[in-house]
Amino acid sequence: VAAQIAEGKFPTEAGGVRVLVGGVPAPLLYVSATQINAILPFDLGDDPVAPVVVERDGVPGNVFAMTVVEAAPGPFQQAPPNASFGAILNQNGTLNSLANPARAGSVVSLWASGLGAFSPPLADGEIVGTTGPFPGLEAEISVEFCAIPTEVRYAGVAPGLAAGIAQINFVVPKGISSGLAPVRIRA
Repeated sequence: VAAQIAEGKFPTEAGGVRVLVGGVPAPLLYVSATQINAILPFDLGDDPVAPVVVERDGVPGNVFAMTVVEAAPGPFQQAPPNASFGAILNQNGTLNSLANPARAGSVVSLWASGLGAFSPPLADGEIVGTTGPFPGLEAEISVEFCAIPTEVRYAGVAPGLAAGIAQINFVVPKGISSGLAPVRIRA
């Protein structure tokens, strides 16, 4: 079951399934017999471990523990067979690849989750609008390209996507050799 967005938010129940993280219902993106895609709620308190339970038609399953941290950057990747490449758009809006590299000095965009809270705060599961002003990230974001610090032009919500997904626009440093280049995000 793909979750149906209602009133600008992802639901916390789909197909009779709910996921509670630290007692807080998590917004659901997708539910099947073998997989559940959920968005962690923003406010899980200060405890570094949160109990997680999946309910089906109000019946709770086993409780398991999940480690919770303030930020754990997770950049999105391209689909196989290019899964080792980040989901990065070049300045001209085309997908970055070996055959379509970014030019030094250009601004590229990438998307990630796990970068922490936004300011002003967003509701769990909220779909972000497409007109600004846009909430920024509370954490300071830095990006390294081939271990070289880059200029971050924007780090905040990803317009039109679910709260919790961040967009980072940064400048590709000059003097970089062509080919594969590792990108590191820090929050």
